[in-house]
Amino acid sequence: MGGNDASRLTVKTIWDTLSDAAFKSPAIPYILKPETIDTDGPSGFVKFMGVDNTVYDTCFYMSECLLAATWNGELAYKMGVCIGNEGILGNVNTDTPYSGWYAPGLNLHRTPFGGRNPEYYSEDAYLTGSFGASVAAGAMSKGVYPFIKHFAASEQETHRGGVCTWLTEQALRELYLKPFEMAVKRGKTTALMTSFNRIGSVWTGGDYRLVTEVLRNEWGFKGTVICDFASGQGHMDFCQMVYAGGDLWLDTIAPEKWYDTANPMDVYVLQESIKHVLYTVANSNAMAGLGEGVVYETHMAYWRIGLIILDVVVILLLAVWGRRCYSS
Repeated sequence: MGGNDASRLTVKTIWDTLSDAAFKSPAIPYILKPETIDTDGPSGFVKFMGVDNTVYDTCFYMSECLLAATWNGELAYKMGVCIGNEGILGNVNTDTPYSGWYAPGLNLHRTPFGGRNPEYYSEDAYLTGSFGASVAAGAMSKGVYPFIKHFAASEQETHRGGVCTWLTEQALRELYLKPFEMAVKRGKTTALMTSFNRIGSVWTGGDYRLVTEVLRNEWGFKGTVICDFASGQGHMDFCQMVYAGGDLWLDTIAPEKWYDTANPMDVYVLQESIKHVLYTVANSNAMAGLGEGVVYETHMAYWRIGLIILDVVVILLLAVWGRRCYSS
């Protein structure tokens, strides 16, 4: 996938790719983009929705709060590497790697009654950020892009859809955004998931200040932003999300089309979104083995196989030559 691929895509192709992103990103054959497998969750690669066997035989790891209790950053990095190795192996039946990982969770333990506390590291912003950055860096080292989540200030599970989180900007930056900032800057993750809640009165996934001004402009994030599962969430709006700087719509139900090809801004924001997705996929294990003439296979590229065969032939010829010289 080249740097100008976004401009080669039709608006319909872009829409089809961005809007059909539940646990995957679809293939775009004419620019050689493979379909990816993107899946949950903080305990390892899991597939809890659907009936297919896309994800199977993977490890379940300890909860994030148990990992943080070790105070062992090296162990956190090694866990990320293990996730990355599983991602490379992927689905052996289809030779498809596991490329995206909806994890790690980087929200804080605001209360002991938080419904998803086991998916988050701690109540401390720096400790959470340190472990999240280490796990993300380990996974990224093997080509798995972690969707760090849930961005941001999402600290409750019950009635979380559209709940208004009220806090000062100072508290937001010093506490709730800090772990994400560390994972972006230190962990170099190229993927992120927004949350169900609102900050103030604005849904996080559709908040330009949060997604573009802070995440992209201040922190230098260049990758993909996906929303949390959108089905049944009336406060979540695809158009608002893309205009805010988000990219992928996580839902198994096709959203209503809102773009107008005659509107240059609609086309521009959609092209920006697909560019982010292509950047993430191009720098992942999804591209392993993809060379000239090899489109969707994840085995070794033909030119590498040819070089290995050549090396073996040369070694055999040298062995035969050496034996003849010795016999003489």
